[in-house]
Amino acid sequence: MRFLTGLVIFIAVLVTACTGHSNDDEAQLRALDDAYVAGWKLQGSDAQEAAIMPLLTADAVIMPGMGTDPSRGADAIRQFWFPEGAPPTNTFVFEHTPSDITIDGDLGVINGRYVLKFDYDGASYNQEGNYLTVAERQANGNWLASKLIWNDRRTPE
Repeated sequence: MRFLTGLVIFIAVLVTACTGHSNDDEAQLRALDDAYVAGWKLQGSDAQEAAIMPLLTADAVIMPGMGTDPSRGADAIRQFWFPEGAPPTNTFVFEHTPSDITIDGDLGVINGRYVLKFDYDGASYNQEGNYLTVAERQANGNWLASKLIWNDRRTPE
């Protein structure tokens, strides 16, 4: 019986080592996704920026929908999302529903659907679409988003 128990433990360790990830990695990727959504629900651009920017690698790339050009690197992303002097984005609804989380070594991918309702500069926006986040495991074991891609379709209020 001890042999069988030892064999099961050995196989579990081997599978984890070969796949390069654990259930903890998936939980951390879910937490990254949740933190991104929660950051946009904060009030005020400063609070949103302080919550969202640390979730990204220094060389992250965002690829918005509607054919908008990608923004590469923290400065360009900050200029896209939080331009100086711009009014804040007031997010009323933001939901991510991940459908898949894939981990291969130090790369993780989260994809799913989203719903978003927000006001910006006096206009209201309602949209839904698909999203994909590529995350990289850092040397300290934390996961940060390196690529965020989304499409958007306006929906009725």
